[in-house]
Amino acid sequence: MKVVLLKDIPKVGKKYDIKDVSDGHGRNFLIRNKLAELATPHSLRMVEDMKGKITAQKNIEEAQVEAGLAKLSKAKITLKGKANEEGHLFAGIKAEELSDAIKDQTGLTVSFEHINLDKPVKMVGEHEVEVSMGSKKAKFKLTVEKE
Repeated sequence: MKVVLLKDIPKVGKKYDIKDVSDGHGRNFLIRNKLAELATPHSLRMVEDMKGKITAQKNIEEAQVEAGLAKLSKAKITLKGKANEEGHLFAGIKAEELSDAIKDQTGLTVSFEHINLDKPVKMVGEHEVEVSMGSKKAKFKLTVEKE
């Protein structure tokens, strides 16, 4: 029996895949629990349309990510923190603070999970910080000044 999966199902397939399953499994589990529907010519056309829309949406999102990272790579983010005479900050600057500063200073929304910071920034001066979204990466200049 051919079915169109409506959700991701472990060990069977992903959403909108067309799979050949046993009649019992298809009727008694997949279709009954609305995890799949019978593959008819109409449902196959709908699946192709949905896959096209999903691909188009992914392309648009990738283009937006690339544009955002290109804008971010040209940006210079400036933060101020309390520091001693040698330039050591009392409180390190973490990815969460950087995310907020990027949004305030450039208007770009970058989640702190995408900021590659091994440890908090603890020195006054210029630092290069990397941001990665999927396979795309960009670096920007972070300037930390003494308050």
